[in-house]
Amino acid sequence: MNSAKTWPLQTVARAAEVTPACLRQWFGTGVLHLRGNDKKSTGSGHKVGLSRERAYEAAFVQHLNRFDVKVSRAARAAFEFTLSGNSGRAAGQLFPLGRTVLVLTPTGAVVANVDFDSRASDLSNCGVAIVVDCNKIIADIDAVLDSPTK
Repeated sequence: MNSAKTWPLQTVARAAEVTPACLRQWFGTGVLHLRGNDKKSTGSGHKVGLSRERAYEAAFVQHLNRFDVKVSRAARAAFEFTLSGNSGRAAGQLFPLGRTVLVLTPTGAVVANVDFDSRASDLSNCGVAIVVDCNKIIADIDAVLDSPTK
């Protein structure tokens, strides 16, 4: 765990639109995991610090769960965005041009780069997909994390 910028669990929960108790439960049950840029609690008075990537993961899980995607499956899909990169996109980052979407199909999840002329049928070869607009979710999370604290 390194010294990258982190936020308190309550701030990340607010950004991801979940309760702090729900977010704690996801970490406690292994749905989400602390990773390299997160800070572990070192005891009483030293709270956990969550990275921007963990906020993104929590938000993706929450948004997918609202559409009845099981939390465990939503977390695996969120992992594809935050911890797996693509050609032209680092892990946890958006593609520099077009829209970045997370596509869930019956067989898994992929992060894709689409332009405004793409059709939903271009995103899945099996005819069924849930498409998540990563640009929108990332912008919403960043707005909360980058706002001045009150």
